[in-house]
Amino acid sequence: MEMDINSLAMMAKNGDEKAFSVLLQRMEGAIGKVVSRFAVGERAVYRDDYRSEAMLGIYTCLDTYESEKGAFISYATTAMSNQIQDFIRNRQSTIKIGTDMLGKMHKVKNALEKIRENGLDESIETICRISGIDSPKTVSSALAAMKVEHCDNLDKFIGNDEDSSLIDFIASREAVEETLMEREEERALCMAVASLPKRDRYIALHAFGLFGCREMQNKEIAEKLGCTPNTVVNRKKAIEGSIRKSMIKWAS
Repeated sequence: MEMDINSLAMMAKNGDEKAFSVLLQRMEGAIGKVVSRFAVGERAVYRDDYRSEAMLGIYTCLDTYESEKGAFISYATTAMSNQIQDFIRNRQSTIKIGTDMLGKMHKVKNALEKIRENGLDESIETICRISGIDSPKTVSSALAAMKVEHCDNLDKFIGNDEDSSLIDFIASREAVEETLMEREEERALCMAVASLPKRDRYIALHAFGLFGCREMQNKEIAEKLGCTPNTVVNRKKAIEGSIRKSMIKWAS
């Protein structure tokens, strides 16, 4: 007889690795629906990222789920949506840089407008010629930044005050690729931690401050679990080894 999702969730919460794997398989339809709500239009390129965030949402909500809270699929759907929304907000957040890069990005933007008005080829070489920027690498960096934010019109990010001229974006292909690699590593870490027994999972989350959990000292963790700080120290070493092995498996 096939086990229901609520029971699988409770087993996964208690550290059952097989139950967690089955739970993800059974949640595939729900994951797809949530991801599809967000991966529309220009955001479709982030479908894989949204999927990773959805799976992370399922994992993080296991610790707070209780059967009295109703159907796990509804509980997890809310968690998945919140996780993806946080990811989107983080991508859209801005940081400060000098005005030099921003000026080059404006030149690229203006060059693109002229190129499109005249029906010219939108190649790097053409953009360099029209914008007056000699370096193809600089043009590529500006284009990458504009694509990351799904917009080639910087005006929407720039206000009227002088400080707005310091708005920054991720400005290189290398940075974009590095971000994607980090998301894959985070997903593998999520799966690795989820496969730990409940006690070890608590230690991992709070000893290393994973997934937004408050980082705690060995003594505090020991008090929470009713053991000695030395036990926590020894378990941390074993847990690190288990996580490394599991991450290799989940990443492959």
